[in-house]
Amino acid sequence: MNKLKKIKIIRFVLIITALVITIPNISSQQTKNELSINGGVGLSAFIMQPTLENVLPNGIIGDIGFGLTFFLHPKWGIYLGAGIGLAQPVAKTNKITILNSGLTDSNGYLFDLHTNLLYFTEQQSMSFLSVPLMLHYQAMPQGRLSAQHRGRINFFYAMTGIKFIIPQNSQYRSNTTSLTNAAYYPDMDNWAGTQTFAGLGTFEGVGSEGDLELDMFVAFSLEAGIKSIINKKMFLYTGLFLDIGLEDPYQNRRLSYTDQNAAVLISETSFLNFSDKITFTAVGLKLRLAFTSLKKTQKCDHWIY
Repeated sequence: MNKLKKIKIIRFVLIITALVITIPNISSQQTKNELSINGGVGLSAFIMQPTLENVLPNGIIGDIGFGLTFFLHPKWGIYLGAGIGLAQPVAKTNKITILNSGLTDSNGYLFDLHTNLLYFTEQQSMSFLSVPLMLHYQAMPQGRLSAQHRGRINFFYAMTGIKFIIPQNSQYRSNTTSLTNAAYYPDMDNWAGTQTFAGLGTFEGVGSEGDLELDMFVAFSLEAGIKSIINKKMFLYTGLFLDIGLEDPYQNRRLSYTDQNAAVLISETSFLNFSDKITFTAVGLKLRLAFTSLKKTQKCDHWIY
């Protein structure tokens, strides 16, 4: 881990620590805060720019964690959590055609590199730590709730904010049934496509794998669904979530798009070499079990939230 990355993580930890200390002090005493445990499962993908034709992204993601909701108002609160997860985004395509212009060979001649890949597949595996910081809204009924309503009250909730993603172990594996490189020299109006020592020609069963040194990145996070009252001290959240990366976690891993050559594309056949930017996305189902204490009135067995 480089020095800059360590500084970023230390700064991040200090900010979160300050929030944990500050938020409870401003939280309303009229609405009880919630401690929750959660789990989620869904689909993950990386979206590439520039967009490559016929690329079908798919993959899985799963995570578990816990969180605290500090209510500033009966309907509004701030959620702060922590969790661990695993994402395995996959992308497949029947054919990729790439043109890299203005490259220079070992003799100093300019050429354009034309690359074709057939039936290309790449899978990445990323374990991560996540720290969501989100605004919580719930459209729950106001006033007292009778004990007979327990387990039968459902109401809408929504959360939105940012999620800090800290990748841990990350790897990728890619393969293609056939890769063809051909170089066009515009000054000579001539093609070269048989010099295999220079990475030109047709290569069968090309693939590569390796570790990825991914940076911490921030994602926009949205979650919405139904909050159900189980009993006086327990609630179940059932919702859908959407995470969209606001930064490119692969930016320090990617070779410059204009500095690639034929040999590199063979030794490191990856979508990282065919894109200027990759956005990590995830969507799925989230279950959250929350615990709190409810105030009991002195005159009756009714309880309020």
